Amino acid sequence: MSIEMKYFEDGAEKPEPKVETELPTSNTAHLSRKMDKLIRTLAVVFITLIAITILLLVIFYFTQREPAKEVAAPSIVSTAMAQEVAPSTPAPTPAPTPDPIPREEWYLKLVNRANPLPEGFDVQTVAIDTAGYYLDARAADDFAALLDAATADGMKLKIASAYRSYEKQQQLYNAKVRELSSEMSAEQAAEEAQTLVAKPGESEHNLGLALDIVATYNQRMEEDYEQTPECQWLAREAWKYGFILRYPKDKQDVTGVIYEPWHYRYVGGEQAKLIYESGLCLEEYLSA
Repeated sequence: MSIEMKYFEDGAEKPEPKVETELPTSNTAHLSRKMDKLIRTLAVVFITLIAITILLLVIFYFTQREPAKEVAAPSIVSTAMAQEVAPSTPAPTPAPTPDPIPREEWYLKLVNRANPLPEGFDVQTVAIDTAGYYLDARAADDFAALLDAATADGMKLKIASAYRSYEKQQQLYNAKVRELSSEMSAEQAAEEAQTLVAKPGESEHNLGLALDIVATYNQRMEEDYEQTPECQWLAREAWKYGFILRYPKDKQDVTGVIYEPWHYRYVGGEQAKLIYESGLCLEEYLSA
């Protein structure tokens, strides 16, 4: 506290007290500490609010996401109940798988000792030349085309045998048995004859789809016939018209018939191509 001196007229000097508005140092420090505490408190509150806001945003984000859908396996009970409730609808019948080899078609009918023709079998035949030879009417046009192609290529073909009745087949078989009987027993002759001439009903000639084709200048049905241009032409070209070499060389164990390079069988154009390319005989092809 300062004292201001005033002089009076009488010359006397009297001090007059004056109170100044200064705060004590201790009060200022106290106020400063309060302010700092307030600021720290506000900062804590502010940070807490921010943290709460972030937490709420995170919770909101995850609660708003669509949960992944799980495909639950149907229980046995629910499946059974559904079957009881649902009207019974018959399951569609699956379409049969087509057989790549149409074994039941007439042109692939297998005829041999193990597969004889049924009793009373009959076939519609037509004449295929002026010599009285007949063939299944369904194969006649393709055979005519074969003959035309062979003639155009200079081949001299001749039909040696075609369709045979059961009676004719029996006559041929009996004649072969008699021929062989001079060389072996009757039982052996009957067995051996079947490798050369089939019994009635076991011959493709009874089927109406087989032909014996020779050359006009070589009508002997012997193995050396394969040396003729006509035999070689047939082996190379016949399949194009639906005919196959029925009893190939080295297939006797399968066919039960000796090699006959003159014997051709109609099986249709598509199947003839497949059999020719496969190198199989008919028995092997149909059992594949």
